[in-house]
Amino acid sequence: MALNPAQQVALRKALMDAFSLDDLLEMAWVRLNLDRNEIDTTGARKRAFLSVVEWAEQRGRTRDLVQAALDSRPDNPAIRRFVARNYPGLVPAPAAERALPTPYGRREGRPPRTRAWVAAGAVVVAAVVLVIWRWDWILDLLKPHKSEPVKSEPFKNSIGMDFVPIPDGEFLMGAHAQDMDGQNVERPQHRVQIPRPFYLAAREVTQQQYLVVMRANPSVHTPAWADKAKVKGLKTDHLPVENVSWEDARKFCEQLSALPAERQVHRVYRLPLEAEWEYACRAGGPPESRFHFAETDFFGSANIVDNTGPGGAVRRRGHPVEVGSFRPNKWGLYDMHGNVREWCADWYDPGYYRQAARPGGAPRDPDGPRATANGTRVVRGGSFSDTPSAARAAARAGQPPNDEASTIGFRVACDVRR
Repeated sequence: MALNPAQQVALRKALMDAFSLDDLLEMAWVRLNLDRNEIDTTGARKRAFLSVVEWAEQRGRTRDLVQAALDSRPDNPAIRRFVARNYPGLVPAPAAERALPTPYGRREGRPPRTRAWVAAGAVVVAAVVLVIWRWDWILDLLKPHKSEPVKSEPFKNSIGMDFVPIPDGEFLMGAHAQDMDGQNVERPQHRVQIPRPFYLAAREVTQQQYLVVMRANPSVHTPAWADKAKVKGLKTDHLPVENVSWEDARKFCEQLSALPAERQVHRVYRLPLEAEWEYACRAGGPPESRFHFAETDFFGSANIVDNTGPGGAVRRRGHPVEVGSFRPNKWGLYDMHGNVREWCADWYDPGYYRQAARPGGAPRDPDGPRATANGTRVVRGGSFSDTPSAARAAARAGQPPNDEASTIGFRVACDVRR
């Protein structure tokens, strides 16, 4: 359930009543994989707590945050009041489960200050022992050494999904002033910073990959569904999964992250932010570019409806095709234009770009707007049923998060946490 602004403030107040900021961030890290670097703790305490709520809301993890707070502070009256009013079905976990140790080796409730003194003492003792034992080794460390930058490399995960590294950087997001197909929701074009590198799946999630993780295949374009005639003779295992809701896509990321082989190498999967998606789609191209290929052969370059033929002739396939069937962009990403539309993590706000373009309005690595009145999530990239104008790098639209359409699928982003 998405919280409205008033409910978000109520949750923030309940968390402030129940937790110190350090304890909240630690609990959210243990239970929700929150990276505290994603939360701005330099400003007001109230703002930091609200940032945690917004972080959970953006990722569809608000219920998980509330459950974790209830498990950690089951007797706190503010938490219990919030749960009773907004999540009446939630109950605290059994006491044995609530007492699970955190990565710091402590149980909930030990004062953070005590933990800090114990840790500081241990560090001092270890440093003294090391100096006495390996003085020659320490002297060698102090000598100047050449350091090589860490290089990100593509990888294949445990279910065969290929990922490519996306570098940090900045770009102009939105439709260029010269784009005749540009819409008001795509303007003005504004500068956005992506401060941290991440990984993005080279291809859209396939039916086979979705089946491995979720034990189900909801896709319409299979031999078992009504559209079987459209895909006769095709290897549907390698078609993009579709007919999935935003919540389905989020759960896929969550369950993929929970696979033992992925947990072992600290990979956390998620939907890409809208800004990350467009940044990766443009792949360092000029701000006026609309596609990563020349606009002379849409039908041969992407799975979209080509309405630019001689005499207005229209060419279409009418169904998804195997992922990776067309030439990738410069960063190795396939089907960023067409095939199926792709869910992004953000809420969709038609007027968000006008706010972001104001001086100081565009945050670094923007998470997009808060929950919006229209209650829709961002979809990007266009599909096999869209014309080129809807598949441009800047084209954006919103869909209710519970929509399941045969034209909508997704690809996943990955963060590697050490």
